[in-house]
Amino acid sequence: MNIGPYEVLDPVADKLGESGMGIVYRAVQRSLRRTVAIKVPKDECLRDPSLVERFKREAESAANMQDPNIVTVYEASLHEPPYFYAMEFLSGGTLKQFVDTKRPSPADLLPAFKALCHGLDAAHARGIVHRDIKPDNLMADERGRWKITDFGIAKDLEGTSAGTSTGAQFGTIPYMSPEQIEDSSQVDWRSDIYSAGATIYHALAGRPAFEGGLVTIMRNVTQGKFEPLASVRPDLKHLDGIVRKAMALRREQRYQSCGELYADLEKAVTSGRAVVAHAPTPQATPEPVNVGPQPPAPPRERRFPLVPAAISAVAVLLILVAVMVVMRVGPPGSRTTTPAPRTTTPAPRATTPAPRATTPAPRATTPAPRATTPAPRATTPAPRATTPAPRATTPAPGNDGDTGRTIPDGDSRRSAPQVAPASTPGTGRPASD
Repeated sequence: MNIGPYEVLDPVADKLGESGMGIVYRAVQRSLRRTVAIKVPKDECLRDPSLVERFKREAESAANMQDPNIVTVYEASLHEPPYFYAMEFLSGGTLKQFVDTKRPSPADLLPAFKALCHGLDAAHARGIVHRDIKPDNLMADERGRWKITDFGIAKDLEGTSAGTSTGAQFGTIPYMSPEQIEDSSQVDWRSDIYSAGATIYHALAGRPAFEGGLVTIMRNVTQGKFEPLASVRPDLKHLDGIVRKAMALRREQRYQSCGELYADLEKAVTSGRAVVAHAPTPQATPEPVNVGPQPPAPPRERRFPLVPAAISAVAVLLILVAVMVVMRVGPPGSRTTTPAPRTTTPAPRATTPAPRATTPAPRATTPAPRATTPAPRATTPAPRATTPAPRATTPAPGNDGDTGRTIPDGDSRRSAPQVAPASTPGTGRPASD
C-alpha cells in the first residue's frame, strides 16, 4: 500500500496502532530507504470536515515540537488527499508494554518520567496542551530513548483547537483531569500535569488509578477518589505524596510545572525517602504562555471559599458567648469567693435564737440596778446625820439645841429619826431597827 512517497509493506503486520481519528503504520520512505511511522486518517474521518481539520492540527502541532523528548515529524501532506504525516519510527514499544512485560523498578522508570515531564514542559512553553497523555502515548526508540507521541487532540492555548467544541470530551477517561472531563476545551497546562501524574501512577502501581465502568470512572475522577499508591505498593509509599499532588482535584493545588514534578520524583527515587513537595507557584514555567480566559470554577471550587467565612463566624459567636458569660458571672477572681457569703448566710440565722434565749437574763437582773439606785440617795444624808452630832454636843448635856428640849444621854433612838434610813443592799427596802 502506497501513501505518497511511502510504502506500507503489509497493512496488517505493519499496523502499529490506531486512535479515534487515525491509524499508524510502519512504512518505508522509498527515496531514503528509511523506516518511518506514518499516520493516516480513518475513512470515516475523511467524511467529516471537522475531523480532517483536527488531523491537520495534530500534524502541525507535532511538527512544531522540536524537542528530543517529543517524536520528530519528517513530512506532512495536509492540503489534498491523501492526508498523512510521517514521523520517526519508535521500535522500543510503549510505556504500557514496558510496564506489563518488564515490571520495572522506579529507578528503571526514571528515564521515561524524565522524558515525559521535560517534553510536556517544552510543549507548554510553546503554548500547546497535549490533552491525551497516557502510557500508550509515551514510546521508546531502539536505543531506549523515550518520546511523547500523538498530538491528535492537542490544544493551542493561544487559540481554539479545530474540531473542539465547548462541553466536548476528548482524551482517555482514566487519565483525564477532572476539568477535562467536564469540558475538554476549557483546560490549561495543569491538565497535562494531572495526566502525567495518572501515567506515573500506572507505571508504578502496574495498573490505572481508576478502573471500572465508564460512569464509575468519570464519577471517581471528578471526586478525586482513587486507591493511594501506598496502599497498592506499600514499598513505594515515599512516592505517594508526589503522585497525590500531581493528581490533586483542584489544579491550583497541583505541581505548577512538570519540571517540579520530576525534580521531586528523582529526589525521592534516588534517596528512597519521601520528599517535601514543592509549594504551588502561581507563575511557573508556562508563564510566557497566554492561557486565555480561565474556565468558570466548578461547584466544588465555589464551596471552599465559604469555609473560612464560616470559621470566622463561629469564632465571633464563641467570643460573644464568652463575654456574656463573664459579664453574668463576674471576673475570674470573684467566681471563687462568691459562694463564701452564700454558705455562711445560714450561720446568723442559726444563732439568732441564742440572743432570744438569753434575753430574759438581762430582764431578771434589771431590778438590781433599780434597787441599788436609792443607795446613793440613802447615803447622801449620812453626812447630814453626822453633822448634828457636833451640834448635839455643843449645848449642855441633855439640851436639844434646836427644840430646847433635854434628851437624856444614851438614848440613841431619839436621835435616830434625824438620820435617813439606810437601805439594805440589794433589796431596795429600809433597814429594820
